[in-house]
Amino acid sequence: MTQQTWAMTPPAPADHVTAFRLLVFACAVGIVLIFSQAWVFPLLGDNEDAAADGLVRALFFPAYGMALFLAVLTPASAIWATLRQPFLILLMLIVAASIAWSVSPDQTIRRTVAIYATTLGGIVLGARYRWAELAEVLATAFATLAVIAFVTPIVMPSIGIMHELFPGAWRGVWPEKNILGGIMALGFALLAGTAMLNPHRARLWWSFAALCLLLVLLSTSKTSLVALVMGFGTLIFVALVRRSPAIGVATVWLAVLGIGMVASVALFASDILFHALGKDATLTGRTEVWTAAMRQIELRPWTGYGYAAVWDDEDRWAPLAKIVKEAHWR
Repeated sequence: MTQQTWAMTPPAPADHVTAFRLLVFACAVGIVLIFSQAWVFPLLGDNEDAAADGLVRALFFPAYGMALFLAVLTPASAIWATLRQPFLILLMLIVAASIAWSVSPDQTIRRTVAIYATTLGGIVLGARYRWAELAEVLATAFATLAVIAFVTPIVMPSIGIMHELFPGAWRGVWPEKNILGGIMALGFALLAGTAMLNPHRARLWWSFAALCLLLVLLSTSKTSLVALVMGFGTLIFVALVRRSPAIGVATVWLAVLGIGMVASVALFASDILFHALGKDATLTGRTEVWTAAMRQIELRPWTGYGYAAVWDDEDRWAPLAKIVKEAHWR
């Protein structure tokens, strides 16, 4: 009777469990991919009209929906993770409050909804996964971006390679080479860290990290290359410090010495540093923008102008117009 009963018992739905875990993993990766905005430039190009802005906002909704789906699966952990971040809660409250004094309230309202949904995505990913698992979620997303960014210039050079400002520089699926370089520099650090946290798949993640390095070089973005070296150096620093107390002390002293040397060069021989980076003393005009922005900040030092309102308000009397006038370029 016992054997007959056992034979009639249906097997555990292992396939359903695996499929569900894959669905959750796909949602987590999808959130990161959508937030990367790798799809905006291939879809719209340089189109900046109101219809295009509306389409971009609508195409973020799947990421918001996936974040909400993951939050509903484990609501207690999402709530507890939020409550453990009082500074984050304060920031979100300030963002919402800034609608009251924003120079462009409608823009601030839209962006407030967006940052709340984006923050929810970060919270549910952090609450759901341990470090090694979260690293593989991020690594999968950045590996996907690296493959797309590598294939696009080969298959569609009109999109993937710059032709006017920096002819020949790769930009992948983003509007400008520095964006590709910055994202791939971050991707290199994430993929290298994932390889260290998951040694059983280290060869896979190191391969994609090498692809990110190649894309940074093809972007010709020197700032991104410096960021990549610093990120990799940080990973090496942490690995050495964790080996033993003696090695940790020696590594810290070497790191302090290296940082001191770089700081000395930046302070006393900045021309050498600018030349090495291929920049001028204004950082390609950025310092003029910073100076003009500081003058606007001084007018509203406590409240500012509303979250995400300054750089998108095209009114002739808005802060942006005054910054452009003082900096002499848009």
